[in-house]
Amino acid sequence: SFIAQEAIKSASISLRSSNNKFIAGTKIVLEFNSENKTNFQLYCSNSYGSSVINPLIKNKKITFEIPEFLAKKRGALYWKVLNLKKSISGNITILSIEKPSTIETYIGPPSIDAGNVDYTMLVTIPTDSLDNPIRDKSKVIAKHQFLKSEKKEVIFTDKLIAYKNISSPLKSGRIIISSESFGLNSKEFDVNVMPAIATNFKLFVNRNHEYA
Repeated sequence: SFIAQEAIKSASISLRSSNNKFIAGTKIVLEFNSENKTNFQLYCSNSYGSSVINPLIKNKKITFEIPEFLAKKRGALYWKVLNLKKSISGNITILSIEKPSTIETYIGPPSIDAGNVDYTMLVTIPTDSLDNPIRDKSKVIAKHQFLKSEKKEVIFTDKLIAYKNISSPLKSGRIIISSESFGLNSKEFDVNVMPAIATNFKLFVNRNHEYA
């Protein structure tokens, strides 16, 4: 009814929760205080979707539990209490699980020219058990082997990925490339190092004597 709607709009509510950072996959609950026993609703949204949540009301404490499909994805989640004359809203940050369970790895191009004038790029995305890229500034070890030479270089995730340019050696052959994060290893990839484009050259013949 109109009277009931006006009662909701005139009601006051305040945020009780102080925590605004949560780990993906954990139970995320927002608590509010209200002097009115009014059935508020909470709208919440992130890049994966949105939902309107009904509360649990007990002793002037209003509790909203964020749905699992939103709570398991890293990033910012926006919320807003509906039907208030003076709206109240905010954001929480959902952090990925620190340790990865898989490492997505991409290599390209698959063949390069020898001579230290070409390179291939290693792109790695360590992801947690909920398929979230792990946190920025997480350490990744880029490993590459060519003939008897083995190298390990530390890189860090930034904006979801970690990457490394690997220059071509002076000789042709095959580079074996992989990555490691928190003790978890990716599969190995091969990059073929092809002979560089030939340059102009001259051949000279010198005879030891005139008759042979």
